[in-house]
Amino acid sequence: MTDTALTLPERFDFGRSARWFFLISPWLLMGMAVFFGTMLFHADDGKSGGAFLLVFSGVGVLGATAGAWYAWQVVRNLDESAISVDDQGLWPTIRNRQDALVPWHSIVGLREREILQRIDALDATGKTVARLEYQLKDFDRLRAIVLQRAILRGPATSTDTYVRPWWHHLAAFGFMLGVLVLGGYLGQTRPFVGYVAMTCFAAVIAWEYGTSPFHLRITPEALEIRFPGRRRRVAREQVSAIGIRDIAMSHHKLPQVVLTLAGGENPVRLKSLGVQAVALHQVLQAWHRGQA
Repeated sequence: MTDTALTLPERFDFGRSARWFFLISPWLLMGMAVFFGTMLFHADDGKSGGAFLLVFSGVGVLGATAGAWYAWQVVRNLDESAISVDDQGLWPTIRNRQDALVPWHSIVGLREREILQRIDALDATGKTVARLEYQLKDFDRLRAIVLQRAILRGPATSTDTYVRPWWHHLAAFGFMLGVLVLGGYLGQTRPFVGYVAMTCFAAVIAWEYGTSPFHLRITPEALEIRFPGRRRRVAREQVSAIGIRDIAMSHHKLPQVVLTLAGGENPVRLKSLGVQAVALHQVLQAWHRGQA
């Protein structure tokens, strides 16, 4: 469990590596846009797979350009993102506490913004009163403090079943197929990259798909979890703790709910089940206490 005891006041800022990452990201993304742009000029050179390369390069140009624009906006507001907390609430560190304090009791909801890599803290009207950036140093601790001290409303869901969207399966197989097709194209000129590296990449995708739960049903006594090709039942007494942790991919984070099991069993990780991790965490905490 993440320690939430406060040393008052406590400040959460970007670490040096994260700050440098944000500063160079716009330039890297612009470089990627230029790279994909040059690929467009070689997409119709008579080789097989030219149409696929044309689409792939076009999407790359658009994505990298949009990413560069957003990265510039992040850099412009970097100093505004540091957060300070105490037993009364939180506030942007750069501003005066007395004027900018957001009391804990005024935070009634949290909205995850995975693409933007932050959590928005909401008041009773749905207005964003604070932004918690995933890349802040010790973000796990900051999130745990907010979850413990804010007066959060129950999640806007009454279902006992959570499922990944149907297109998750199509996307997984489509992505694997796309990687293999691209590998075949690259393998004509670069056999190791095309046939070996891309095949290994497809295998990693297959492993991730096969080990990720896609269906969760909550019953009073247990959680019924379905994986591709198998099922698992986790009784309430098997669960010793429920928390939120992030999957870190370079400087990108994907939040997931983690069930810590008694007896040293491997934890169960739940993600992308059609509900935000914060909301699922609230639901499972209530279930674990016998309130669901």
